[in-house]
Amino acid sequence: MRIICEECGREYETHLGNACPYCRREKEWLRISNEAKSSVRNSFPKGIRNSLSKYFHEETRNYKKVITLANKLYQEDDDYYKSIFLYGDTGEGKTTFACALAEEILKRKFILGEWFPVYRPLYTVYDFFCVLKKSYSKLIIESETTILEQLENVPLLIVDDLGIEKGTEWEMYMLYGLVNNRSRELRTTIYTSNYSLEKLAEKIQNDRIVSRILSTSIVMNYTRIE
Repeated sequence: MRIICEECGREYETHLGNACPYCRREKEWLRISNEAKSSVRNSFPKGIRNSLSKYFHEETRNYKKVITLANKLYQEDDDYYKSIFLYGDTGEGKTTFACALAEEILKRKFILGEWFPVYRPLYTVYDFFCVLKKSYSKLIIESETTILEQLENVPLLIVDDLGIEKGTEWEMYMLYGLVNNRSRELRTTIYTSNYSLEKLAEKIQNDRIVSRILSTSIVMNYTRIE
């Protein structure tokens, strides 16, 4: 038997006395969010966490902007998928906004029953290359291939600060692999950059990376909301 939940409006299979699984998972998300070690927010740097608490709660315009964009990026349809490319001047708060957006999308995935382990969703391009280079050490157990597979398969990834890389052949090869494989597997990715896509293409001299981003992403010139 299928009924519609009076609280959230979703339809679900039920037996007499069963509670809505979506409402149950939303309460579970709130419980997990209050446990520092288990929350997505706890994986972000302290400065980001402080900014999220101060500027991204239900009464702020910033939060409403996150909800509007999340509605475009993530819908309750298995075949629906979009990424986003955020660009704008330094200091506008792109990274904090990206983290708030990631948190909202992961919450929605969780409520729909897409369980995921706690992981680190935010990687600057610098972090990405550093992690890969460390894998070449004999002291590190995880190989370059293992790390790439992990980042390619997480449900959502923030690739922060595109354009700071030097543009070496190795960097472009690794970055293209990440962008291309996440696009091919329909994984939502949030990209941030100080450059528009046109200027990014000039900066990194790699049209293939920019083309992959453009083919799957909503492009947004981000400015801070005071």
